[in-house]
Amino acid sequence: KRTCAACGTSDVKIGPFIFNYIANMVRASNMRRSIKTPGELERLLLTGAVFDDLGGISSEELNNTFMLLSGRPAASGPAYAPDLLTVANASGDPTETAELKQKLSRLQRALKRLKDAYLFNDEGMDEKEYLETKMALDLERIQTENKLKDLSEATFATDAGEIAFVKSASSFLLAHKIQSGDPIVYSDFAATLEDETLKDFVNLVLDHVVIDEGRVSAIVFRNGLEHKFLYREL
Repeated sequence: KRTCAACGTSDVKIGPFIFNYIANMVRASNMRRSIKTPGELERLLLTGAVFDDLGGISSEELNNTFMLLSGRPAASGPAYAPDLLTVANASGDPTETAELKQKLSRLQRALKRLKDAYLFNDEGMDEKEYLETKMALDLERIQTENKLKDLSEATFATDAGEIAFVKSASSFLLAHKIQSGDPIVYSDFAATLEDETLKDFVNLVLDHVVIDEGRVSAIVFRNGLEHKFLYREL
């Protein structure tokens, strides 16, 4: 309503594209061993009537995704684990959460000991060594905190009583639909699910979506993977 050039672009336009594309990404992840070329991957990712006006996916991002899905290092882009997009992983692993909490606690203790050694030990490290070591520990701490946050967000919130049942049921329906491989009719799909469930899922998988002239021009996933879309001339 203020400065956004894409104002008026609502979930009625974006929703069918986003959820069908995520579903296709899940299918591609599950079928990655049978995908032999970037062209096959592109056809799979653009399966569905909602993508009929697309001419393709930007070659660099498509080739990176193909290389990463096939287990080979990409020319550029993030370190990509294909299973990150599978909804089955969205519930979070209690064991992994506990291990990450233990790791975070160890890192916090290490940072405190490092500071004490630098400040109070006459034979301790010099300033440069302290700062370099601290920076490495801080980076690892931030990465661990982010992983914990991701796991926390991936676990759909549940409360007591009927609300908990509704949220749990919505989460189940969402996961089932995404994994089914069938085209998603967004108007019907969204009407059967809680808004919060849809929001939580999108926030779990996507970093942001770029809109240009009322159309999805790019999707950036939470792991840094970006896909740019090429539209046919009208």
